This record gives sequence, structure tokens and C-alpha cells, in this order.
Amino acid sequence: MFQIADSKRRVSAEFTTATARRHRSALHPITLTRSIDRSIAMPDAYSPSAAPIRRLRSQAKVMRRAALIAVVAAGTALIGLPRAQAQSSSAYPDRPVRLVIPFTPGGGTDVIGRMLAHALRGPLGQPIVVENKPGAAGAVGSQLVVQAAPDGYTLLFAPVGSLTITPNLPGTKASFDPLNDLTPVGLVARQPVLLVASAKLGVADMKTMLALAAQRRLTYGTPGTGTELHLIGETFRQATRTELTHVPYRGGGPAITDLIAGNIDLMVVVTSSILPHIRSGAVKPLVTTDTKRLDSLPEVPTTAEVGLAQVDGTASWGVLAPKGLPAAVLDKLQQALQAAARDAEFAGRVREAGAIVVPLGATEFSQYLRRESDSWRKVIVAGGLRAD
Repeated sequence: MFQIADSKRRVSAEFTTATARRHRSALHPITLTRSIDRSIAMPDAYSPSAAPIRRLRSQAKVMRRAALIAVVAAGTALIGLPRAQAQSSSAYPDRPVRLVIPFTPGGGTDVIGRMLAHALRGPLGQPIVVENKPGAAGAVGSQLVVQAAPDGYTLLFAPVGSLTITPNLPGTKASFDPLNDLTPVGLVARQPVLLVASAKLGVADMKTMLALAAQRRLTYGTPGTGTELHLIGETFRQATRTELTHVPYRGGGPAITDLIAGNIDLMVVVTSSILPHIRSGAVKPLVTTDTKRLDSLPEVPTTAEVGLAQVDGTASWGVLAPKGLPAAVLDKLQQALQAAARDAEFAGRVREAGAIVVPLGATEFSQYLRRESDSWRKVIVAGGLRAD
């Protein structure tokens, strides 16, 4: 009887202990989780009840393997990045190249730029797509190239003046430095500058123009404030002591249109864009800033011949690319420019437009830009000029 009672007490105690354990598991999530984990592991691996567990383990293994593959792939991609970039540079160009001209169609920059685009198709083996982006004396188009990827597929063809004068003008709103934010590729051509008059003004030469300017204020147009042609116009005004009013345009094309129509009296212009209108009689050339008479216009005197030797200057153009251009791409572009310069057809077309091909490599072009910047800065300070 005492044994039966002892057995009942043991069973009761075990029941109480088990109950307490269950309560503790309910109160402690960690204990409950561990209990569930043990219960999951308990079924036989090949029993039907173990199928969901096998699927979970299989999915976990697949996920771990996928994660490992992703890590390895990422590492391999990083290791191979320089090689891929080198291969991309060696394959350059494998698609059309965009040549941004920061002035309107029809002006001197556009005329020479389109000639160059045609000449580069052979050496580069790809179409060269010209895109005019005028505004702010060339700053709009230049800014577009500054922000482009440095891969050689977006290039700038610009007059040196827009790169070296505008940044030095007080009040300019340019948000970049052309000399430091672009990669010089090469100088292409240079061209003498002309002072021309609308045929409707009725003047025959510099003498009659100055006589008319003494009676009333005359206007002169340029492709924009801060261009080389603007500053050459200012030196004309200062040297002749005449009251000339500057009328800036967004490019040479619109200014020429107004000149022919008689809406402006005079224009400071490059030969390439005005020569057809001189030959048609719509425009009268008065003087050239070159040191000798032009082959294309031998009847036009130089500034020195009319007593204005202090007025000189030429327009010049070059090709630039975004900063950070790979060396291999820069080399290919320089080679292409040199090949274009040797092209008799290109040189002949440039000469017919009144300009000459002047090929300079990247290093020489960079040095030329800095010399021009220093020179124009002095002119700006002396004349007290500001951006409009």
C-alpha cells in the first residue's frame, strides 16, 4: 500500500514538473524556439513528414550557393574593369561620334566645323554627327561637352576666343573653366578677320565709313559678347575713336542675315562665313586684320595699310573633349586630326573659305590656349569690359 502511494506521488511530481516546463516554454520564446527546432529535427529523414524540412534545407543551400556566385562575380567584374576599359579604348570608335558646335549654323565656326566633320570620317571610320548648341558666346555648347562622358564620343569644335575670353570677362555666368574642365585635342585652323559693311550702308572703304561714323552712331554685329570678334571690334572702336554700338548675336549666321538686310551697319566676321556674300555684292569688305592681303580677297587692305596697325587678331578653332579622356582615345583623335590636316581636299576647302589649316597636337594646343587667355585678359582689363 505504501508502494502504491509512493508511485502515485512520483507520477504526480513528474506531471507537475512537465507542466511547469511547458509553462516556462510558453513564457520564454527562446526556449520555445529551441523546442521547435528540436522537434523539426526529430522526424526520420526519409519519412513523409520530413519532406517539408528537406525542401527548406534544399532552398537554403541554393540561396547560399547563389549568394556565393554573386560575390565571386562581383569581384571578377571589378578585377576585369580596367581590362574592359582598355578593350573599349582599343576598339574606339565603334559608333558615330558627335561634334558639338557651340554657335548657330552658317557662321564661321559652323562652316569650318562641318568641313572638319567630313574630313574625319575617313580616319575615324565612323560618321561624325554635327550638333549646333548656340548660346552665351559658346558657353552652352561647351558646358554640354564638359558634362559628357569622357569616352571620345562627344567632342567640341570651338573658336579659341570662346574658350579664353569668356572666362576672363567680369560678370560672366559660365559655371566651368574651359582650360581645366576640358581636354585639348588639337588646333585645326586659323583665319583672318574682316571688318565688313552692309551694301545698304553705301560706303566704299574705311575712309568713307569713318566719315559716316563721325556724323552718326553706327552699329556692328558679332557672334556674341566675349568672342574674339567682339574684342577685335572693341579694338577697332578704340583705335578709330568712333562711336560704334556693339550688337551681340547667338552666332554668326543671324548677324550676317541682319547685315545683309541692313538691320546692322557693320560686322566683325571671319572670311569663311562672309566670302559668298562679298562675292554676291550684298556685303562690302573694308579691311582685314591679317599682316598681309588675303589670296581670296587681294583688293582688301590690311589694318596696317590704313593706319590701324594696332588692330590685329585672327580667329582660330580647335577640338576638345571632356576631362578624363583615356590616353588611347586621345592618341587616336590626334592621329585623326593629323590625317585630316594632310588631306588635300580638306586643306583646299579650308583655303577656299579664306582660312588655313594649322595642325597643333594636344600639348602645343594646351599651351596656345593658356597664352591666348593671358593675352586677352590684359585687353579686357585695359578696356574695362564686362559680360552683358
